[in-house]
Amino acid sequence: MSGPITYNPMGLSDLSSGMMSFSQELDQIGTEAHNLLAGSQEFFKGPQGATNYAQAQQLINQGIQDGKDVIMRHGDTIDNASSSMQAADHQVGNSFQSI
Repeated sequence: MSGPITYNPMGLSDLSSGMMSFSQELDQIGTEAHNLLAGSQEFFKGPQGATNYAQAQQLINQGIQDGKDVIMRHGDTIDNASSSMQAADHQVGNSFQSI
C-alpha cells in the first residue's frame, strides 16, 4: 500500500461509540441466556444438578465478560489511534507555523 493514510476523526469516534453499544448488547444476550437456562431446570435434576446449573451460570457470565473485555480493548485501541493521529496532525500544523 502506498500513499497517504487518511482517517476520519468523527468516523473513529462513531466506531468507538458503537463499541459501547455492542457491549450493552452482550449484557442483553447474557440476560436472555440466563432466562433460557432458568427455563431448563429439568435438565439439572439429580445429585450433580445444582453444581452443573451453577457451572452453566458461571460459563455464561464468563463468556459475556470475555466478550465485553475484547470489545473494550478494541474501543481503547481505536481511541488511542485517533488521539495519536490528531496529536501528529497538531504537531505537523505547528511546524508549518514556525516557518
